[in-house]
Amino acid sequence: MSELEAALAARDGATAALLLHGLKGSAGYLDEPDLQRLCGELERAADQARWDALGEGWPRLRELLNRIVPLML
Repeated sequence: MSELEAALAARDGATAALLLHGLKGSAGYLDEPDLQRLCGELERAADQARWDALGEGWPRLRELLNRIVPLML
């Protein structure tokens, strides 16, 4: 997450999109459709430099990840 946060802070859309793409794939593997869908939306937003959409989606992404990660431990 720190890499993604850094990419967003630097407005590095290419890196953010790449990291979100990886998260999207992991979400699919883990059968987490809400997370997979959101990562896809945010990946597209990063590709298009839609920083407002990324900012709006960030809290939901953290929420979903915080729900899922403890289940994996």
